[in-house]
Amino acid sequence: PVSALNEYHQAGHISRPDYRPSTPTPTGFVATVTAIHRGQQLTGEGTGPSKRQARAEAADNLLKTLQTALDANADTAPPVVTEPAAAAPAPPTLPMPPTPADSQEPPRAPPAGPADLFAAHRALEQALTDGAALTLLPSRHPAWAAWMLFQPDGTPLPAPGHLPPPLQPVTRDLVLAGAGGIMPRRATVTGIAVPVDLALPALLTPREGEHPSVTGWRPALRLAVACVAQQRVYPALTADGHGCWRIGPITEPLRTAVTEAAARMAPEGHCLLAGHTPLRVLAPENALWPLLDAVADAMVRTPGTAPLLGPGPF
Repeated sequence: PVSALNEYHQAGHISRPDYRPSTPTPTGFVATVTAIHRGQQLTGEGTGPSKRQARAEAADNLLKTLQTALDANADTAPPVVTEPAAAAPAPPTLPMPPTPADSQEPPRAPPAGPADLFAAHRALEQALTDGAALTLLPSRHPAWAAWMLFQPDGTPLPAPGHLPPPLQPVTRDLVLAGAGGIMPRRATVTGIAVPVDLALPALLTPREGEHPSVTGWRPALRLAVACVAQQRVYPALTADGHGCWRIGPITEPLRTAVTEAAARMAPEGHCLLAGHTPLRVLAPENALWPLLDAVADAMVRTPGTAPLLGPGPF
């Protein structure tokens, strides 16, 4: 119900929902949420044994009130007679990449202390300076997406004997340039998995000697950060019910910006194997959309979220 209310707000049907602080009762909590629809204040109240459940029930009751108001508006609207017109072209749909199989999910980042993070940043900077290539490993959940640093020729990426967490080795099938850079070839490559948020400062900073794939991802990263700075994010649920943050609403200018950023990506930037016969990779735009959500989730979600609010959505 909470995310549904946000969708009605983004569509312009109601003002931003205003959740009042939950009031404790002998049996739990009472929550109230209000919103403005066509100059009329709508209110939803809910009760529950926890603040989260009370808030969800309040949002659900407000949704029912809003639906009643929308139905009434539709019934009382005067009929409008217009000349038949050609149907307007449908807006372009949002390109979404295929969901990665379980075996292709990025490895979960292990916990890391301050000393580990310092060492990880140094290892990341060194790999980028040495010309490591960069591609994105998408995930079902934006928070679990990760970068993969690898050698452009497919040889194992030289790394310290012990990678400081949250860095860790990862092996994936990539499509790389063949002999003479003409025919593509499939290569099983071992590289380094890097959390999206850890790499963000380093990837936004240009440096001499960096690989073109790193340079090519920078416009997409800047676009993602700009969307977050403009508060163009919203809470959502993944297909398996996990709470996450995504970039939105998806507007035509944003689609255009994504297309322009995708045009600057190098082949190694989206070389994750997506098909075998023939060899296929994700289109640059399909590789870029998951990054926007991954950056949104990484920047909005704070480390204290789970301890304070529990494992539930948002």
